[in-house]
Amino acid sequence: MTFSACTGLERRVGARPGARASLLTGGGLGALLAVRGLQGTADLEIIGDELHVRMDALSAPRRSRAIAGLCAELTATETLYSGTKLRLVFSVKGY
Repeated sequence: MTFSACTGLERRVGARPGARASLLTGGGLGALLAVRGLQGTADLEIIGDELHVRMDALSAPRRSRAIAGLCAELTATETLYSGTKLRLVFSVKGY
C-alpha cells in the first residue's frame, strides 16, 4: 500500500499517522487490527483504471470481517495510487 493509504487507514482507527511502533501500547485495538491487516500478504491486479489490493484473510474470521470493513471505507475515499491515475480498491479475500 502507498504511504497515504496506510495513513488513511491509521486515521480511520484513531492512530497517529506514522506511529506504527506505538500502536501496540497506545493506538487501541482497532489500530492493532489495522497493523495486522497491513502486515499480511496481498495480491495486486490492475483492472481498467483501478489497482485492486486483495489481502489474504487473517487467522480469525472476525478480524477478517473487521479489516474488510476498513477496506470498504478506505476504498470509498477514492484514493489514487501515487504518481498514477489508478484508484485504489481494497478488499479481503473471501469477504
